[in-house]
Amino acid sequence: MMANRPEKILLVEPDPQLVELLIASLSRRFDAQLTCVVDAKSCLDVELLEPHDLIIAEWDLADADGLKLAEQLTALSARPVILMADSPSQQKVIGAMRAGVRDFFVKPFAVEQLLDTAQHLL
Repeated sequence: MMANRPEKILLVEPDPQLVELLIASLSRRFDAQLTCVVDAKSCLDVELLEPHDLIIAEWDLADADGLKLAEQLTALSARPVILMADSPSQQKVIGAMRAGVRDFFVKPFAVEQLLDTAQHLL
């Protein structure tokens, strides 16, 4: 973490209940600036204006899949990306990892495990 500012985490998740859970959990673990958006376009718009230190994103977004989003994000910079999905195929997970995704969580997952991974990547 840079001493002059808190980490910035971008959460890309359309499910309001999961957003609420993750914001509460991330807030307890990190002194971080959290930004939440619901789709890939908003994620990319926010990242272009104000890059984040970590992105946690849902695979199934209304306007893009996780692979396309991960490819676009890693083209912008080398920030770590974590993807989440309900029941991804092995092919999806492998494609995401090849695109630079640092970790992939299958829902439902242990939130503490996600937080540990986020802490490691930050």
